[in-house]
Amino acid sequence: MATVVLSIGVSLVVFASCQSGPSVTVGQGRESLDGRDGKSNAGGVAGLDSFLELEDIYGVDALKWVEARNKESEARLGQDQLFRDIKSDVLTIIQAKDRIPSISVRGSGKAAVVFNFWQDEKNQKGIYRSQSLTEFKMGSDVWETIFDLDAIAKAEKESWVYKGIECAPNIQDRCLLYLSRGGGDAIVVREFDLAAKDFVKGGIFLPEAKMNIDWRDDDTLWVGAPAGPGTVTEAGYPMTLKLWKRGTDLASTPVIFKGEVTDVGVWADTLRSTYVRDGVTVDQKVDLVSRYLTSNEGEHYVRRDDDSWEKIPLPLTSEIVGLSNGLLLFTIKKDATVFGNSLKSGIAYAFDVEIWKKDPSAAIAVESVFEPSATQTFSGISTTKERALISYLDNVRGRLAFLERVPPKNKADIGQWKLKPVKLPSRNGSVSMGFSSSDETNFTVFFSDFLTPYEMYLGDASGTLSVLRSSPKRFNALGMKVETHYAVSKDGTKVPYFLVLPKGVNRKSGKTPTVINAYGGFEIPSVPYYLGAQGKVWLERGGAFVVANIRGGGEFGPKWHRAALKEKRQNAFDDLYAVAEHVIQSGLTSSAHLGFRGGSNGGLLAGVAMTQRPDLFNAILCQVPLLDMLRFHKLLAGASWVGEYGDPEIPAERTFLEKYSPFQNLKPGVKYPEPFITTSTRDDRVHPGHARRMVARMKEMGLPVLYYENIEGGHAGAATLESKAALAAREYRYLWDRLK
Repeated sequence: MATVVLSIGVSLVVFASCQSGPSVTVGQGRESLDGRDGKSNAGGVAGLDSFLELEDIYGVDALKWVEARNKESEARLGQDQLFRDIKSDVLTIIQAKDRIPSISVRGSGKAAVVFNFWQDEKNQKGIYRSQSLTEFKMGSDVWETIFDLDAIAKAEKESWVYKGIECAPNIQDRCLLYLSRGGGDAIVVREFDLAAKDFVKGGIFLPEAKMNIDWRDDDTLWVGAPAGPGTVTEAGYPMTLKLWKRGTDLASTPVIFKGEVTDVGVWADTLRSTYVRDGVTVDQKVDLVSRYLTSNEGEHYVRRDDDSWEKIPLPLTSEIVGLSNGLLLFTIKKDATVFGNSLKSGIAYAFDVEIWKKDPSAAIAVESVFEPSATQTFSGISTTKERALISYLDNVRGRLAFLERVPPKNKADIGQWKLKPVKLPSRNGSVSMGFSSSDETNFTVFFSDFLTPYEMYLGDASGTLSVLRSSPKRFNALGMKVETHYAVSKDGTKVPYFLVLPKGVNRKSGKTPTVINAYGGFEIPSVPYYLGAQGKVWLERGGAFVVANIRGGGEFGPKWHRAALKEKRQNAFDDLYAVAEHVIQSGLTSSAHLGFRGGSNGGLLAGVAMTQRPDLFNAILCQVPLLDMLRFHKLLAGASWVGEYGDPEIPAERTFLEKYSPFQNLKPGVKYPEPFITTSTRDDRVHPGHARRMVARMKEMGLPVLYYENIEGGHAGAATLESKAALAAREYRYLWDRLK
């Protein structure tokens, strides 16, 4: 399935896990500055119209302002030996030749080949390369280069950033290559021939835009892309879909599905599954369109044999999560009645989509695939050509299992689903899928925890896992500890958090430099991950690290998420403060030595923490943030998040947004901790105007603030390994300066 970007989740690339895959659904074109009309509906709120000129992303005056702010931060954070040492440590780790390559696997047996996109000190933009699976298993470092993005960018005089590659289901040499200018979400789509190692002359080409693309078959594509008025939603995503056949004119290809301008957007997939029914092998394909009304609500349609689209009678809070054993799998976020059955939120269900397609009025049996306990939450389904796997969390620790279905013995019964747990090295870390495809039998799985480096496993049709690669240790974890604690929030809710302690820490000194990280939105969980470069530059130097599992995230299912939606957002903020106070009360640290780090929605959290509780933290690292919550819906993809935050155009919702919006809640005379706010000019998901205007207003009020804006990098904040290391070094130089 193509990836649907409905959240603003940020991958903090220096410290993120190595297995994260490319996104097929991408962001707004680089000339677009505003998701709506770009005008303020301030209604008299003080300061709302301030510094709007800084929203002109590539404006001459705006970029001069950015340059001046960057120089100020460089003078403070990018000149001394500590900065150079941190940058060197980070660069050594993220450029290490013994990193685990994130791979895709094509073919089986001796013919299996692995492909990998790789960046290092020589290949800053990266190369796409291949070798046999046999060689990869042996640890070979001999690769065949398919294309060199640095060379392509130089020849074409474009600052290309790799955004992924997707190959045709059967003609595996023909692939769609996604390239972004400067790392933004907007992409250019070009067809590439892996065998010829070159772009296909006269092949598939789509100009730069926010779009969604997926192969239906080797010669036909689902295309959702801007094509003039009436084809893009207010959020900037496609609202029309076409089924485009190779060699035909896209412009004259008819629209087969259309949403509304007020939607988030529409996405199409062709789901594939191979299974055995009554002794016969069935190769199944289901054409699916999902029309998202908000980031949390959507409608799903299936293409029938007569090419009409039939709406599946699922609640708006449903999500299609896979196709397996001939059944369509889904979850719901609120209890509802589906096909006459009373269903519960958070459970994975399945129904026979082929029976329903033939007769939508037929009685449909719904099967329970996975029913999580009170401590568990469903994460996702991954399918291969012959197997299906389910990932889930148990007390925020990762679990993985093969899904096996026992067919019903007669028509009066329903199928029974069983989980065959996959044995993992530890029960205290995170497990995640790497590569899986309904067209391939092989798949990869990653495991790690805060102190354990990543391990990559290869799985196949037999259901067994074998270690493919293990990452070396990147820091000395000897004597370090990971603990789980619980804080009690303002309303009495118990909020768990992970505490990672450095070696030899004095638990009662009150002076341990400590950084809290949290996200708390869009049902995205904050789980353990190997700290890598962070362990080297923070833990080894004596700093402690906290991951807070606050409400709004996905740690404990839909209810945990809904507890911080819209008017309940303050719960997420209160959860963070409860964790911070609990850490302080333990004696480990104090406000003078406590900082918070958050990106994207976590950047909003950082801004709120600074303005609501300036007494609680001495450092605020605020990355690619939302900060003006009375204007966010007007900028880039912001309109797609009103389902999460609320709509400032609705008076009642505007009222609770105004209460916590950081930009509006800055007050003169308050002693705020000096924040370090970072963003990217090329972030076309969260507009850099949020960060720019916040900094400008703080400076106007005489408040101390540091700011850095990478010209490239998109929502990840940086594009090349060099720029990633430099950004990380500035950020950790700031944290040491504030918290030591």
